[in-house]
Amino acid sequence: MSSRDVGLLGGSFDPVHEGHLDVARRAIRQFRLAGVWFVIARRPPHKPAGSSADAVHRVAMLELAVASEPGMKVCKVELERGGPRYTIDTVRTLRSRHPDQEFWLLLGEDSFRNLGSWRQPQRLLELAAPIVCPRPGYAGERPARWRGIELRWLEGAPIDLSSTSLRQQIAAGERPAGVPSQVLDYVRRHSLYEGESGS
Repeated sequence: MSSRDVGLLGGSFDPVHEGHLDVARRAIRQFRLAGVWFVIARRPPHKPAGSSADAVHRVAMLELAVASEPGMKVCKVELERGGPRYTIDTVRTLRSRHPDQEFWLLLGEDSFRNLGSWRQPQRLLELAAPIVCPRPGYAGERPARWRGIELRWLEGAPIDLSSTSLRQQIAAGERPAGVPSQVLDYVRRHSLYEGESGS
């Protein structure tokens, strides 16, 4: 791969944690990517109001987390008013804005296993070649192709962290090791996740 190759890692990042950063670091190293862009999502509609951080805080936490990480940056395209709602729309928008870049889609294994339910999944993987990131709890076969499209699998053991669990630990007054210290400091300053429950 070349300096034009960029990985796209999507998510709510609520909060960003070491599992996210580890995936990006390993992808950059293994596939010689120029970098990884964290594509931060709008608040998912199924999440209860008040239990999660607003987009402005999630962006700020991500920017703190990647500030000292070479090649990593925050991508806010999905937060724009009237912006993309599906991953394929996001990729098309980014390709039109950055025609000199080659994009690679970093997919968690759980998302990959449900790819058939996505909007235009085959076209999506034609526009951004997939890198599948193993997740804890998935021990099935790792196919080499999906509908004729080559799959690449991220090497190394994944860090088993859950943003939901981390929010609950923070709400309980703990300082979980899986969250970067600068992010935890930000959470405390802005009193985030205080209403998080175990539900």
